[in-house]
Amino acid sequence: MDISEFQFNISNLSIDKKDKELVTNSVISKKINTVLNKHKLEKYEVFKNQEV
Repeated sequence: MDISEFQFNISNLSIDKKDKELVTNSVISKKINTVLNKHKLEKYEVFKNQEV
């Protein structure tokens, strides 16, 4: 694959009432995106180093 792309969209997120008191959907979405992006970049580095 010379060109690849990965998109992730969180369109619906449900949180229990008691958890809504502690965190918002926005905070959870940002955390999920941060974790996925970190994982994506780590895997990209592994893949990139294998090609060299």
